[in-house]
Amino acid sequence: MIVMEQVDKTLPKENPLLTSFKKEGQKYISISEQNGRDFRLWLQLDEDTVTWQGRYQESFEEFWNIIFQSPVTINDISWRLEYLKDKSKEGPLQSWFNWVQARFIVYVFVKFDLSVKELSSQVEKLPRYIATLLRDFFVDFMPMDQDVFDEVFELPNNISSNLHLSFKDLQKKVIGLHPDKISGKDDLMESFEVTLYSSWKHVLNEYNREFLSEGKSLLRNKSLVSSKQVFKFIFELSAMLVLAGVILIIVQQGNIFYEKYLANQVKVFEPKFLWLDKNLSFKDEQKQEQSKREILNEISELEEIIQSQSLNPIEREERFETESDVVLSSAGNLSNRLNISSGDTSRYEESNKGIGFNFRSYRYGRNRVYRLMVKSVRPDLTKERLAKLLRKYNVEQADNVIPGTSVPGGLYYNLFVPREYLGEFLFQISDQEEATLYETKTRGANPKDRNKVFIFVKKI
Repeated sequence: MIVMEQVDKTLPKENPLLTSFKKEGQKYISISEQNGRDFRLWLQLDEDTVTWQGRYQESFEEFWNIIFQSPVTINDISWRLEYLKDKSKEGPLQSWFNWVQARFIVYVFVKFDLSVKELSSQVEKLPRYIATLLRDFFVDFMPMDQDVFDEVFELPNNISSNLHLSFKDLQKKVIGLHPDKISGKDDLMESFEVTLYSSWKHVLNEYNREFLSEGKSLLRNKSLVSSKQVFKFIFELSAMLVLAGVILIIVQQGNIFYEKYLANQVKVFEPKFLWLDKNLSFKDEQKQEQSKREILNEISELEEIIQSQSLNPIEREERFETESDVVLSSAGNLSNRLNISSGDTSRYEESNKGIGFNFRSYRYGRNRVYRLMVKSVRPDLTKERLAKLLRKYNVEQADNVIPGTSVPGGLYYNLFVPREYLGEFLFQISDQEEATLYETKTRGANPKDRNKVFIFVKKI
């Protein structure tokens, strides 16, 4: 960067006005008015452009006096620039304040020979931020030594030796680095017309109103703002809690009102046990005896009606015939019954009527139909075995339902089985599966030499 000769002559090699004092338990380095003038020259500002050909020179001088009004420390100057940056509403103005603050930190590092750690403590910023800021400045100033600056300003941890790096230490590592040749010149910021922005005057007035109008010490400005921020936070928190409480109460009362509204809209009929039943009121003995006699008379009349109905029962015509089922213990019991297909009654049945099979009257039917209830875990396998038996014994379909049709609960078969194979057919089925055989007498006629057999395969 270009260095003006005037800067080399005006900047002192030493700082005889440099002093220090204690403030809030921290040792801060004070800045004299001479240091402020030196820093202003070090920036090499084009003040004609910054003040718009001197029209706003007075306003700019007010700004500079605010920043460097004595007594002042490095920490105070950094904080004041931070304050002005936060109060400004326009981005370019904030960028200019930020540039002045960064250049001031570099100026202190070069002229006061403070280490990175000491400078971080003075301006109350993180050491890594200070190191990055210094690295960017020196890389722009001497880009050919970027590798050296990257190394010396790297802070991998909080115990790095680079924390103790000062400008004199940096001079030993970079050849040709002299403090008098370093300036804060910037081609863009040095001629930035900051005084033309509307918030420039507003920021200065805001600062004067808060810290200068009542004669407050500039050395205590940070504690005053901190207290004000604390009070503001407490006020906002209290307002938020009050608002939340009001909203909660409004919601609660709204829910109560809505519940009452719904209760009035919905009518639920329920017994009112608290109503007075006049029939339960106390009565005298005469009325109680009369009520008892009336009840007994009603009971007597009811008993007479029931007795008369039992003596003269009403005969009703039975509309539906019933079937008589006989459970056969095995298919072998069919041997004495297969030849009884006509209406003749065997001697065995006549002599054993009412015993064993418990046959009912033949008026309900003389032909026999067999029902076989089969329980199967695998109905699909049972269906295959039955299909083989149907083909083997020439069994025919008895109705429109295909044998083995799936119905709710299992498989259904309605078959005509040749009488000569009936016993063997039923025995084959009951021998392979768990089955119960029923014999039913019906009036329906069977085809010649065939018996109807119903089979239901129940899935278990």
